[in-house]
Amino acid sequence: MQVFSRFAPALCLLFVSLPSMAVPIDLYDGAQSSLPSAQGWLYLTNPLFGASASQQSVTGGTRLVSPVAEQAGWFSTLHPGVPVLPAGGAFDIDFTLRLVDERHANPNRAGFSVIVLNEAAVGIELGFWTDRIWAQDDSPLFTHGEEALFDTGSLVDYRLSFSGAGYTLYADGSALLSGLQRDYSAHTNPVYSSTNFLFFGDDTSSAGAEAEIRSIAVDSGAAPMPSPAVSWLLLPLLFGLPGRRRA
Repeated sequence: MQVFSRFAPALCLLFVSLPSMAVPIDLYDGAQSSLPSAQGWLYLTNPLFGASASQQSVTGGTRLVSPVAEQAGWFSTLHPGVPVLPAGGAFDIDFTLRLVDERHANPNRAGFSVIVLNEAAVGIELGFWTDRIWAQDDSPLFTHGEEALFDTGSLVDYRLSFSGAGYTLYADGSALLSGLQRDYSAHTNPVYSSTNFLFFGDDTSSAGAEAEIRSIAVDSGAAPMPSPAVSWLLLPLLFGLPGRRRA
């Protein structure tokens, strides 16, 4: 899925599994009445300036609004709380999400996506529509893979669990979708070769959405990694690169 080609250099600096027993690490807590960008997440839009996309505080969380032709979302690139996500090991990503609206101009695109890549840059990208959740395949690259019909219009506590070579998505405690983890690193965007990486938002210019997120947590049994030493002076360089649209 398109993850802001312009942003790639800075971002590069940066079946069924059993729940792990370690204490989860909170990466975003909507009860704090602050945006994810105030809790360690890197929020970016494309275009960088003059975008209609927005992140807005709402009671208990944040609402992300992104038009079809734009991209917007939160990257874990600089988040101090992200631990090592073990390749082949067990870990969980918990998040509470409501998809208010979604529009797509391509059946292989989604207005809201979740990307999780482990320490070997292997994982899964899930696309959220109003009536289903589905996986992005890696062969052919970024095509519509396995899916589950599901009403995403209400607040749902999701758990995305990884173990061995597989993943399982739970919705309010019930297994909803499972399959093999994917390797998207064949794509030229270096984001898909990133390790211990999370993304929440709209990463394509072929779809848009209005989504409300309440919380994000990770349970891997590992301590948070040291924050990467990235100078914010590098960020302006991100937007001098050619843009890319996935058709």
